[in-house]
Amino acid sequence: ALGMKTDAFASLVYEDCFVETDVISNCLSPRWMPWSRRAFIFNMMHTSSQLFVAVFDSDDTPLPFNHHDLCGRVSIDLSNFMPDTVYTLDFDLFPSAKNTPRHAKYGTITIRLRLQLADERTLMLSNVKPPQSVYVNVQTRKEFHVLRQTVEGNLDTKGYSLS
Repeated sequence: ALGMKTDAFASLVYEDCFVETDVISNCLSPRWMPWSRRAFIFNMMHTSSQLFVAVFDSDDTPLPFNHHDLCGRVSIDLSNFMPDTVYTLDFDLFPSAKNTPRHAKYGTITIRLRLQLADERTLMLSNVKPPQSVYVNVQTRKEFHVLRQTVEGNLDTKGYSLS
């Protein structure tokens, strides 16, 4: 980051997929241009799966313990969207889905979303069973940190302390 500007990139996690956009350097309101890595196709295994989107300030130092800084995240419920309809949506970003005051937003993100279903009947029948556990593989510690913060946020809600 240069001064108060960020080197922004977005990460998305959906079921067993993890992707990242290109980094937009030195900008407080990044826009990903058509020639950049900004559009992704995900296969849907269950209609109740959430799409997790997070924006980070890139830290490109090669040190293993330096992590990208989370700017904010959002979890999107896709079950209410109609197939073959293009949605342009604005979401407020928060550091965590839990334990965060709703007035403490960390910016906004606009996304364009379209659901395209090859077989709507099969997908609807998938609701009869609970969603399967999925595993996402990443190659580096830094990618794991981004993945975890995209899904869970900045706050460790599973850790406990006696002090």
